[in-house]
Amino acid sequence: TVAAAGEDRDKYGRTLASLSVAGRDLGEQLVAEGLAWHYVRYSDDPQLAAAERKAKAARVGLWRDPDPVPPWEWRATAKDRSREKSRSR
Repeated sequence: TVAAAGEDRDKYGRTLASLSVAGRDLGEQLVAEGLAWHYVRYSDDPQLAAAERKAKAARVGLWRDPDPVPPWEWRATAKDRSREKSRSR
């Protein structure tokens, strides 16, 4: 059984919630396994920060890549590439 806690919404109206299974935070688990990033722009959670440091040190998941690109950076460069394509047409 998955438990959801939280009733906040982001600026787009999406529900913000923490998910857990058997008392284990799924977000923290994903970060610890290198399957998600700790997005420090919106989170100052010390447990997520520690989980990410450990995942990086162990080079698990996305940290196996020698130069992983955070999704927020990839999206920014994708927008730039799209603009350049529009201008060159």
